[in-house]
Order: sequence, then structure tokens, then C-alpha cells
Amino acid sequence: MSPDTPPPARAALELRNVSKYFGDLAALAGVQLRVEPGDAILLYGPNGAGKTTLLHLLATLARPSEGEVCRYEIAASTKFSQTHSRAGC
Repeated sequence: MSPDTPPPARAALELRNVSKYFGDLAALAGVQLRVEPGDAILLYGPNGAGKTTLLHLLATLARPSEGEVCRYEIAASTKFSQTHSRAGC
């Protein structure tokens, strides 16, 4: 990277190998998603595809069974008081 090249933007939202299980049912398995600031996304799929489960994870209404959900490189499970001292997810 040259001195004139700006550093890469932090992802506004990132899912890293996220899975969510309800008993033996995998509602989501190994989801990878990176949303840059200003991006728009569309969730589209049939009933039972995991759209609502994904939205619940993004809104911190549910925790992933595996993986991490990060906002601006801070894990969604991190308490608000810790967000200023944490360097990354």
C-alpha cells in the first residue's frame, strides 16, 4: 500500500462463519457476509431459508451458535462499555 492509498474501510457489518442451530436443525450454517459503509443488501429466499434468523442475529435479538457477528469490527456480544477499548472483532 502506498502512502497515498487510504486504509481499507472497516466493515459496517460482518458475519464470520456464523451458524445458528435450533436443536438438530441448522437454520444458518457457515454464513460469511461483509457489508461496507453505505452498502445496501437484500435478503431473498423461500420460507424457512433463515432470513428472519439472520435478521435476529444482526439485531442482537439472538446469539449465533457458532461464529461472530461484528459491527465496525466490534463483536455484537461485546458490552457497550467495552466497545471503546476493543481494537477489533
